[in-house]
Amino acid sequence: MEELYINNVLLSHQDKKKNLRNFIQKNEFKINFIYDSDFKSAKILRDYIEVVWSLLWIDTKRKSRLILITDEMNNNAIEYGSKKWEKNCMRLEIKNKKNEIYIRIETEDNGSWINPKSVEEMEKMKEEKIVDWFKNHQSIRWRWLFLIILNLVDNLYFKNNERGGLIVGIEKTLFKD
Repeated sequence: MEELYINNVLLSHQDKKKNLRNFIQKNEFKINFIYDSDFKSAKILRDYIEVVWSLLWIDTKRKSRLILITDEMNNNAIEYGSKKWEKNCMRLEIKNKKNEIYIRIETEDNGSWINPKSVEEMEKMKEEKIVDWFKNHQSIRWRWLFLIILNLVDNLYFKNNERGGLIVGIEKTLFKD
């Protein structure tokens, strides 16, 4: 992990759980992870994400789903969006209210890898996958990024970034029991 920012403050990685706990106790915070576009970074990022969900007391089933979503978003940014060793960014925005937790996650790539996609192409692919899902769904093992994420979140969206790459974002509200 190259850099970890929480509420725009650069933090050391020496004690990630302590650093994260201090900010998570607040009801609203933003975390930016800036990391090498390399699958070695994926494990480190996953560990941070798991700590965040654990500190928010998210149950195991939902935590596993959120980790799956962040893994899929991150892996696609690495595999399709940026050349190896370029910098990618994952942003988490959390609003922890009395009866709910609002989560926004965005991954940002550089658009410099083979055949990068535009927002328009991603929206078109998303719509095609949704139509195909309803027409052709045959197996529980049949997976596509869109359908994995769309079945688990409230909103999936795409934006262009300043560097010419793509921002893939999700929003999810979890209701506390």
